[in-house]
Amino acid sequence: MGKDISESVESKSVSRDKYGIAEELIYKYQRERLEETYSDFEGIDDLREFFFEMIYPPPEKRRKLHSRNNAYRKAAKSRILGILIPELAIRALLEIIELEDMTELINKELVRALCEKGELPERMERSYYFELCREVSDPLQRKRQIECAADGFLLVEMFVKYTRFNLNQIVLLVPKPLVRNSDLLDMSISAFLCFSNHKQDLERLRLSMVEREKKYVEEMFAT
Repeated sequence: MGKDISESVESKSVSRDKYGIAEELIYKYQRERLEETYSDFEGIDDLREFFFEMIYPPPEKRRKLHSRNNAYRKAAKSRILGILIPELAIRALLEIIELEDMTELINKELVRALCEKGELPERMERSYYFELCREVSDPLQRKRQIECAADGFLLVEMFVKYTRFNLNQIVLLVPKPLVRNSDLLDMSISAFLCFSNHKQDLERLRLSMVEREKKYVEEMFAT
C-alpha cells in the first residue's frame, strides 16, 4: 500500500485504456454488490442516488471529489463555519471524506493489481475480487472503512433528528471556501435533505448497514 499509482502504472507499462477498463470493472462490481446487498431497502431511492452521485460516483466523476474534499477540510477550520453549523455536521462530513480517501486509495491498488495480472476479465467475479482485496488491503483497513461509514451516518442521523437547522441562513452565510466549491455545497445540502426524509428509519438503516458490511468483510478475508 502507499505506492503512487501513476508510478505503478508507468513502471508496468500499463496503457491508459487498460487502466480505465480495470477501473470500470472494479467500480461495476462494487456498485452491483452494494445494490444487491441493500436491494431489500425500500423507499430510499433518494439516499441511493445521493450515495452514487455525491459519495461514490463512477471513476470519471470521482476525480472531482479531491478539490471538493480539500475545500471542505479548509472550511472546517473556519470559525464562521463552527458558529453556523453544529459540530455534529462538521464531524460527519470529515468522516465521510476520510471514508472516500481510504476507498480511493484501496481502489487504486485494486486497479494496479488487476492490471499487473495480465489480461483483464470480461466480468469481475466475487472470488477474484476477494483475491485482489486480500492482496492489497487488510481487515483493519476494511474495519476502519465501516467505522467511518457508521460514524458519519450516526452523526448525520443525530444532526437531522436533534438539531435546529435553518438551511436558508446557512446558504446565505456560508464561508467563501464553500461558496467557491459548488460540489461541496451541493453535497452538504443534499445530505441534509435526504437524511431528513428518513428520520424514523435512520437508526435501523445504519445498524443494518454495519451488520451487512461486517459480514461481507468477514467473507472477504475468510480462509
